[in-house]
Amino acid sequence: MPSLQFNLGGVTGTVTLDNVSLVKKDAGSAIAAASHNRGTSMATSLRGGILAWNLPSALNSNGTLRVLDAQGRELSRTAVAAGSRSGNLGLSGQSQRFVVLESAGASYSAVLPALR
Repeated sequence: MPSLQFNLGGVTGTVTLDNVSLVKKDAGSAIAAASHNRGTSMATSLRGGILAWNLPSALNSNGTLRVLDAQGRELSRTAVAAGSRSGNLGLSGQSQRFVVLESAGASYSAVLPALR
């Protein structure tokens, strides 16, 4: 089973890891890591099981919006067209979730509270 580990040396106390991305790159991939706008937050609101999301700028290329649970399991996946800057998505369940939107030029993320 694959694993991911972070070696923090002799650090003690609370450590926060933020904006970590794992990207599988194909041999022919032309995406340069430096060209990504990593870790940019998207604005989100949650009302009655509907997630509304807004980006600071329109996507330059098609993207994928994924909703993950607290254990990192993918709950849903939605295609997002180039030029999009906002959208809505129906959610179900009660747990806390993470939303990640990735495209060739940028990645955005947000943490959603549990539905009530």
